[in-house]
Amino acid sequence: MDQINDAKAASRGPLIKIFDVLTCVAGVLVCIAGVMAFYWGLGVIHAWPPLTWNNCIGGIFIFFFGLIAFWMVAVGGDFISTWFKFLDVYLGRGCFFVYLGLRIIPMGQGFCLTAGGLVTMFGVANIIVHFVYEVESIAGETTPLLNNVRGANEA
Repeated sequence: MDQINDAKAASRGPLIKIFDVLTCVAGVLVCIAGVMAFYWGLGVIHAWPPLTWNNCIGGIFIFFFGLIAFWMVAVGGDFISTWFKFLDVYLGRGCFFVYLGLRIIPMGQGFCLTAGGLVTMFGVANIIVHFVYEVESIAGETTPLLNNVRGANEA
């Protein structure tokens, strides 16, 4: 049994790095979709009824959720692990990305449909990885991506 756990631990190192990079890409896609939704929402917004505010306000929230997704992997820090602890395990990240993808899909543009589908599939992949690999804390297994870049420039 220990040999199986050791093999899983050895094989998940590269997998975590790949998922970190894909999380950054997904965060950027979500940010772009949020900006686009805000822009399209400005075209249909009226003072009354408030139902016309949906895309505009939703775009702001989607942008900040994408920023959080990017920030947690690229920069890290105590803020994410303190206030968004569910993002430190693959099940939490997976549910977060499924939510974001399903929220992006109905924004009404081709890019949002494609980006939302990709983000949703990435969320499902995170959920699968949660049950295949037993990672208690993603932050404990890796370092932020931008720290790696800064370390390479200093050497």
